[in-house]
Amino acid sequence: MGLNIPQSHWDQSRSFLDEIDRIALHRQIDIVEGPVWNILGIAPLLSGRYPVVTSLMTTLKLSLPSRPDLTGNPETMSTFVNPLVAMEKFLISESDAILAISQGIAREIQAAYDIQIRRERLHVSHLGMPDWASGLHSIREHHAAPSIDILFVGRLEKRKGIDLLLEIAPAIVQHFPQVNFHIVGDDSIPSAKGRTYRQDFELKYPQLCGSRVNFYGKIDERSLRNRYADCDIFVAPSRFESFGLIYVEAMMFGKPLVGCDVGGIPEVVDHEVTGLLVPPDSRDHLQAALETLVSNADLRQQYGSAGRRKYEQRFSDSRMADCSVGLYQSVLMKN
Repeated sequence: MGLNIPQSHWDQSRSFLDEIDRIALHRQIDIVEGPVWNILGIAPLLSGRYPVVTSLMTTLKLSLPSRPDLTGNPETMSTFVNPLVAMEKFLISESDAILAISQGIAREIQAAYDIQIRRERLHVSHLGMPDWASGLHSIREHHAAPSIDILFVGRLEKRKGIDLLLEIAPAIVQHFPQVNFHIVGDDSIPSAKGRTYRQDFELKYPQLCGSRVNFYGKIDERSLRNRYADCDIFVAPSRFESFGLIYVEAMMFGKPLVGCDVGGIPEVVDHEVTGLLVPPDSRDHLQAALETLVSNADLRQQYGSAGRRKYEQRFSDSRMADCSVGLYQSVLMKN
């Protein structure tokens, strides 16, 4: 067909197809679903042996603004990035159906690739999760001094807005002696300056580190659950999220949220209902939102309770499964 598929991605997708074919020797395969990321479904799609559903999340093309390591290399762009972006568009255009994890990501992808996904091919199903909070309780009542703990979870990179959060954290802890920040996630990613965001902060504010602003790096799931249970406010000022599963994780623990009004985030965080949404890239709005929640315990409780209810109603794992099954049934009826 004359398709220019990067060899590494073709090998991965072909291995995926080989495993599907092996399973098909023992049981019937009705549908293959794969993410648009890494064009995993390209070999099954080209084989023509199975209906293919492609799920939409952040694509390579959408991630390029935060990938100077790719965009700054003309050869890499020509030989790797551009062919892969073209294959993303092909996969989205030719799959039997598209499963978008948010309305926001569907809009962003159609605009970025200049394509129109027909309504009958596009299905939106929000992500869901099992209830991590069940049977887990905060142990903060045993702490000697009262505090207000603000939690960030995510990779410490520009797209996640960690630079904005670390810029305003010193002013907040200076103004509110009871506030502490807890930063969880991969902190080994270099910034444009060459150092990591954690290293930059530790060099500039050594007196705050380990007491008022705490970095934990990657942690295991049990420790992460405890962090959610023990925090008072959850913040993730991402410049873009195709959905934002971290907000759902915080919601199941009944925590008020602060995020940015971009991508799929407004479909998870209801402004002034489950939390506060601010414009992306606005340090002033981000600081004001956090200070509003720090200053108002009743509002924190109100937003947190509303978030817990929304999780139960819209973001459980069983609800996500029901939506996926409905999509699969509609695809099978057409094939």
